[in-house]
Amino acid sequence: MSSIKPVVQLEGQLVGNNNFKILKKIGCGGFGEVYSGQRLDRPGEVAIKTEPKDSKNPSLGWESKVYLLLGNGPGIPKGIWAGLSPLKTHQILIMELLGPSLQDVVGSVGKLKSKSVYSVGIQIMKSLEFIHEKGIIHQDIKPANMLIGVANSNKIYLSDFGLSKHFRDMKTGNHLPYECGKGFVGTSTFASVNAHLGRNLSRRDDLESLAFTLMYLLNGTLPWEKVSTSTKTNRLDIIKDMKNKNINCPDFGNVLQHSRKLKFEETPDYHNISNFMEMEFKYINAGDENKQFQRFKPN
Repeated sequence: MSSIKPVVQLEGQLVGNNNFKILKKIGCGGFGEVYSGQRLDRPGEVAIKTEPKDSKNPSLGWESKVYLLLGNGPGIPKGIWAGLSPLKTHQILIMELLGPSLQDVVGSVGKLKSKSVYSVGIQIMKSLEFIHEKGIIHQDIKPANMLIGVANSNKIYLSDFGLSKHFRDMKTGNHLPYECGKGFVGTSTFASVNAHLGRNLSRRDDLESLAFTLMYLLNGTLPWEKVSTSTKTNRLDIIKDMKNKNINCPDFGNVLQHSRKLKFEETPDYHNISNFMEMEFKYINAGDENKQFQRFKPN
C-alpha cells in the first residue's frame, strides 16, 4: 500500500465559521503556506496562513496565541481567527492582509535611503518594546518579517512570531535562566552571535538582530550574506566569526554595541535608542525619500 499522502487542495475552502474563502497562494515558508483570502461577511481581503496538522515542528498554533496576547500593539498585525480547516488537515490563522516585506523591497529597488531606514528602526523599536513588555521575544528579526502596510504604505509591521517565546516564567514572572547548548535559532544572516553560540536568547538578541537588519537595509547587503561552505555548521561558524569582528557602520554601530553590552536579563534602553533614531530622522535632509515604500510595486 502506498504511503504517499493525498494532496489537499485548500483553494476555495471556506474557513473561519464560513466567513472567509481561501483564494490563491501568495507565499510559503518552513511552517507552511500563505494564501490570500476573501471576506464573505463584509467586503475585504485577508491573509490566511496554513500549516499541516501533522507538521513535525508545528508553530502556527503558538503564533496564533501570540497574536491574541499582543492584541493591536504598535506595528503588530491583527489576528482575526484561528482554528482547523474544514477537513481538519491544516491549522489555519487568518490575519489582516499586508503588503510586501522589506526583503522584497531590497530585492526590487536595492538598498534603502537613510531616512527610510531610520523610519523602519523607529517603528520596529516601538514594536520590540511592546512585545518585550508582554514577556515575548521574537527571535527572528529580519527584513522578510517586516511588512509594509496596505492602508498606510509608510507603516511597517513586525510579523511571523512562529519562533518567538516567553522569556519570563509564566507563574513567577521571573526571567528564565541563562543556558547554553540550546542549538541555533533564527536566520543566519541576521541572528545574534549568542544564537550562533547556542545560548538561549533574550531581549538583547532581538536588538542585535535589529541592528543587523538596519545595516542590511542601508547597504543592501551584509559582509557575511554570501558565505558558502560544504556544511551548515562551517557556514554558521564563519558567519559568527565575521560578526564578532569590528563592523564599520556609523549609523547603527551604536545600536549593535548597546545590545552586546547588555547582560542576559537586562532591559534594553529603548528610550535612548529611539531618541537617537528620531533625531537622525529629523536631521537627514532627504526630501520625500520615505515614499520609497510607495514606489515599490511587487510583481
